[in-house]
Amino acid sequence: MSSQLYSLMVKIQTQLLRATFLKNMAVLKTQMPTIYQYYQNYTPTKVQLGLDSHGHVNLISNGEYVYQEDPEAS
Repeated sequence: MSSQLYSLMVKIQTQLLRATFLKNMAVLKTQMPTIYQYYQNYTPTKVQLGLDSHGHVNLISNGEYVYQEDPEAS
């Protein structure tokens, strides 16, 4: 896979994840305002989401991917 294609995939996946997050936050704001308030300014410190070299959304902990294979298959 070319680096341009990979970069485009990362950009698209990142935008999809952001859109999903915003949609979920909008539901929480109306349905569960206390949880919404908690996550409104939340910044993860130990685990983050990222895209691995296969284009899978994966957890990153201590600078390394948590799942070595497809996380959805685990």
